[in-house]
Amino acid sequence: MTEAHGDDFVDEIIEEYASLYEEIEEGERREIDLRPRLVRRLFCNVLGWDHSEYAQEDDWNDVRFYDEDRVPVIIVEGKRRDVGIDEGVPQVFRYAAETAHADLLVSTNIDSFRLYQQCDSSHPDAVTHHGVSARPITEVEFKSISGTNSRVATHEDLSDEQRQSLQKLSTLRREEVLNPERYEDFSFNNPADISQDDGFRELIRVLSLSLDEYFIPYASETFDQYWDQYEEYESQRAELETQIQRLEESGHDDAEIAELQTRLNELNDEYGEYAQFHSDFQTWVRLSGRQDDDFEENKSVFCRESVYVQLNKLLLIRIAEDKGLTKRMISNGGVEEYLAFWDNYTEYVERSYVDLFELASEELSEIYDHLFARQIFDWEIRDDPDLDEVMQRTLWQLNHFDFSEVDRDILGHLYEEHLSPAERKQLGEFYTPTAIIDLILDSVGYTADAPLEREGNDLLDPACGSGGFLVRAARRLLERLDRKGVSADETIEIVRKRLHGFDINPFACHIAEINLLFQIIDKYQTAKAENPDYTLDGFNIYQTDSLRTDNQLSLTALHSSEVRQYHEERQTVDRLKRRDDYQFVVGNPPYVRIQNIPKGPARAEYDEYDVSIWNYDLSVLFFRKAGDWLREGGQVGFITSNKFIPSRYGREIRPYLAQNFQFKYLVDFGDHDVFETPQAYPMIFSGERINQEERSRSPDEFQPEEYTFTFAEANDTLPEISQTAVRAGANNGTDSGDSEAGDATLTSSKRDVGENAPEDRIADLVSACLPDTPGEDPPAWGNVEDRLREMVPDTTFEQPPLRTFSAPSSTIAEEDWRFVPAEEEGALKQIEMGGTPVQQYSNGKKLAKNGVQTGRNPVFLVDDDSIEEYGIEDELVKPLVAGENIFRWCSETPENPKLLYTTPDTELDSYPGAKEYLLDHKEDTGDQKGLASRYCVTDGVREWYELAEYRPDTFGQPLIFTPDVSYYSNFWYDNSGEVYGLNSVYVLYLIDQMDPYYQVGLLNSNVVQFFIRRIASSYGSDYLRYQWDYMKKVPLPDPTDAPAELVAGITDAAEELSELRREYVDARRFREDPTELLDEFETKSLSYAGYIDRLGFQELDGELHPTRDGQTVRFGVTGAQIEFTDEQAAKIVSELLQALDVTTADELRGLELPPLKNGLVALFDRYEEAGTVVANAPETAETLEREYNELVYDLYELDEETRTLIDDRVARPENPLEPREIE
Repeated sequence: MTEAHGDDFVDEIIEEYASLYEEIEEGERREIDLRPRLVRRLFCNVLGWDHSEYAQEDDWNDVRFYDEDRVPVIIVEGKRRDVGIDEGVPQVFRYAAETAHADLLVSTNIDSFRLYQQCDSSHPDAVTHHGVSARPITEVEFKSISGTNSRVATHEDLSDEQRQSLQKLSTLRREEVLNPERYEDFSFNNPADISQDDGFRELIRVLSLSLDEYFIPYASETFDQYWDQYEEYESQRAELETQIQRLEESGHDDAEIAELQTRLNELNDEYGEYAQFHSDFQTWVRLSGRQDDDFEENKSVFCRESVYVQLNKLLLIRIAEDKGLTKRMISNGGVEEYLAFWDNYTEYVERSYVDLFELASEELSEIYDHLFARQIFDWEIRDDPDLDEVMQRTLWQLNHFDFSEVDRDILGHLYEEHLSPAERKQLGEFYTPTAIIDLILDSVGYTADAPLEREGNDLLDPACGSGGFLVRAARRLLERLDRKGVSADETIEIVRKRLHGFDINPFACHIAEINLLFQIIDKYQTAKAENPDYTLDGFNIYQTDSLRTDNQLSLTALHSSEVRQYHEERQTVDRLKRRDDYQFVVGNPPYVRIQNIPKGPARAEYDEYDVSIWNYDLSVLFFRKAGDWLREGGQVGFITSNKFIPSRYGREIRPYLAQNFQFKYLVDFGDHDVFETPQAYPMIFSGERINQEERSRSPDEFQPEEYTFTFAEANDTLPEISQTAVRAGANNGTDSGDSEAGDATLTSSKRDVGENAPEDRIADLVSACLPDTPGEDPPAWGNVEDRLREMVPDTTFEQPPLRTFSAPSSTIAEEDWRFVPAEEEGALKQIEMGGTPVQQYSNGKKLAKNGVQTGRNPVFLVDDDSIEEYGIEDELVKPLVAGENIFRWCSETPENPKLLYTTPDTELDSYPGAKEYLLDHKEDTGDQKGLASRYCVTDGVREWYELAEYRPDTFGQPLIFTPDVSYYSNFWYDNSGEVYGLNSVYVLYLIDQMDPYYQVGLLNSNVVQFFIRRIASSYGSDYLRYQWDYMKKVPLPDPTDAPAELVAGITDAAEELSELRREYVDARRFREDPTELLDEFETKSLSYAGYIDRLGFQELDGELHPTRDGQTVRFGVTGAQIEFTDEQAAKIVSELLQALDVTTADELRGLELPPLKNGLVALFDRYEEAGTVVANAPETAETLEREYNELVYDLYELDEETRTLIDDRVARPENPLEPREIE
């Protein structure tokens, strides 16, 4: 700084500070809000900072100034004017400890201003607070310079000491602080320790900055450049190949063809890296299963994954260097040596931070070569000045941190925070909650108490993803080895040999290796200290398709010149995949339906599996392969989808599992969305491999040995209890039962940073409901409740979140599984012995179908107005019911809407009214979709005017109807043969040898509802699916082989209940709307009524407010009234006014009633009778149902224990005549 320039700078400070004092001591606002004024006067007007470049914290706390990356570079601690600045010094140092980049620290109270700059603690002037050391640069007493009583006007009025103290404030000038050359200074004092919370959080922020602000923009731009170059290459290559082919076909001179071939070879060499990039990208798309995704989305994910790989390498290098495992190259000291070498020996070559990164990578490859071998995600690492700037800034940022004290816990936290569950989901990686992993590992016996280190106890995760299961297994294995005092080098070797992981996604494999390496990094440090020549071989984590023979190309090998090494790796993978002696197979297999996998070699191999039927999903194949991988007595533990259990595509895998595994735990979460997993309907399954040497048998041939396993299914209370637990965890910050919870920090082992705390607590809820040993009785409700209260204090629980019981092995003996307690399984067996499955009554044909599917309900469902407007022909209009219209015993067919029934047999020209209506709705118009755009039309399955599914030969005959989804059994026999149903309805054909009422009586019985609820899949809040797949299994006693008196009793009861329900519905309707009763009588206005002596309300206006006084009905205090011939008539009319809701004079004048008294009495009797039916019919129905259910029990020959069991466990509506009202 020149003298003149310095003096001008000092004069600016004096002038602005004088104005500041004038504002705060003489202005209207005086001392209010001092810091913004200080920032504006000094930092903005003099030091050159912009208002957008600082942030003000709480009152009289710190102000932070940021660089272009929003990294704080100056921290100003402001105190009140009556507080000395010495009190602000420790505070500003504490703030500096929270960020590694704030080099300049200020403590001020406006009158005094002290500036510090960070330095090494060994500096003779260093001041240290909160682990931060800084030296004082200057201290200015502004009150004596610019205060009200000051005589200082310019620099000439200052002492030399005052002048120098002001000149040193130039250190705070924006152009000095944000000088681009600062990125070349890699010597930092007080690097932040990431083993401390503040340093850890700051590192996470810096990593996000490097990712989103440095690497991603560069990678996206480079991708576009590479893609453009590839397209240019393709264009030129295609042109040259076309020319060569044309010349060859026309017999041209070989020399001309050779010249073109030479040009083609040169083109291939020139554009080789772009062709390789394109090939790698397309391979990545295929292996990531993203063939159907948008190109831009794929580009974004590919770039992010590539960038994550490079950042992970940088992190690993920094950790290794700070721990002394490798020579310092990119950390403090290493960069300076590199730059000095470059300046001294490479005068004519520019510095390259990319070269430095690759040299450091080569150095670290001596520790773990596999991660640093050239691979698909290294495409963006090239000689490029833009990348060099990105690498320089990233190295500069990371050099603000000290990694020397990190351990496996902190590194695990770092990964969870650096690559959060939300980010992994975006990248196609799904996170399995840590507590769920631990639950599964416990269930298969992979615990630190087991001899995990021994040969024969190898673990495989065949869909390892980012390594969640492998990491948690490694922790248990390491705990075991630490207990036994195993040496560091032997510990690493055991971890390598015992843990194996496969995944088709190369990025997932990279992350898994990083994670596993993090787990043993401290062991490696110890081993290296004991033996400097110690090296670490690669983990058994491989990019491969676990379900296929290993004939696909390795991405790593695409770049490798060592073909032999590539073949050796492929041979190793093939050997590991062919093993049949793993002790543990665990994981979270992907739930991918086969129709979502493009046709090709992979899909062809999947289809060859003996369990690949219908539209199966890949998790079925992982179950099948688990049987191949495990040795006898081996353990499997998966979290996956439960869809194979009720679905027809599970028909082959279900008996395979029953024959080859002894089940231990099966926890079914149904359709409750409690985990952030890609699976629909998740379940946890664990079991032991058995019968390895036995042949496969059909369900008819095979019966499992008798044993019990633990089955649990989610109750409706699980979501609510889970959310309550999550909120409690968020409020408490830890489990209430942890006595040391107050000591837990973000980086302590007591709380895992980055793990999904809500899902961990849900896993705790699950554990609370399970027995410690599979097959044992579940914990008593009192014990479960105590556990729940520990997690969620001050909460009332009515039932556990899971219904848990010991299930006998016989429940999985059949082709279709049914999970019930042993006592219920015995009841089901009795029921099955007492009847014949519905399907056998029709020789295997379907006796049930669901209703019509229109493909466009708003068009095909027509009302009377549309029918009249278009003159739609009666022949095509059908009475219609949906699932919501079906009630047990008797249902009402609504007046509207009706079904316009058109089929391939409909000659549309013969129905001009219907044709006109359909033509008006053929095309899409505005928000209304037309008939022609339906999928069944565009696929060529139907003509534009036909129903999508018209169910030929189904309707137009007496049928039994049921809702597709219902809580209680709601079967209704329609004997009209005229009603049609939508696809929310299932209809059952009448069985020839059964009276329809006998058939519907059995279907509505306790026995059948009990049976269906135990075999059918549930939907929503425990609703049942009444579909053919379940209905066909329902055993119904053949009436020709049953006692006639029982058959007759059930038939009569069902018919009586049907009639009672009809009467009840009519009566309820009459009570709710008595105007319908008036239609049964001749009515006239009250002036014609023979039972009225005088009408005295002609002048009445407004509301009535009627009261009866003997033979007179009066209306308010107006004097208006009606005088009747007798008291009975007056009473009846008074009550009818209330029932008919006649409340105004105009309504009264318009009222019509029977003109004769006997008609009036008859009308009122009908109204009263309806009330009696509504009041008494439910009790009558309850008695009838109880009596006829006893007949059904007798028919099935059930013992008393089973009858009591069914009575206790069958849910019945409180009012049998309102069976859709759920209690």
